[in-house]
Amino acid sequence: MADPTPRRAPVIAVLVYLALVVVAVLLILVSDDSLSGVFAVILTLPWSVAVTSVVDAAGTDVDGAVSGTIGVVVGAAVNAAIIYAVARLVARRRAARRA
Repeated sequence: MADPTPRRAPVIAVLVYLALVVVAVLLILVSDDSLSGVFAVILTLPWSVAVTSVVDAAGTDVDGAVSGTIGVVVGAAVNAAIIYAVARLVARRRAARRA
């Protein structure tokens, strides 16, 4: 019977990352501190900064908080996809090495 770990490991890695992002976003919502969004931005770098800059440069009438939120959400999605792809590659190589 095949070991299910190579299929589960990438999903677990992505879920842990997304849980950290959700906690960071919740810190923004419950805190009155102006620097409460730093953790969310750091977790979603470099995409959060890039997307926020594009939204701001597009000339839309979007508030800074909205463009920052868009940046964090898009950044989290892109980083989650990258984490999944890398974890899947590593899990497959480890499984192939064992076989």
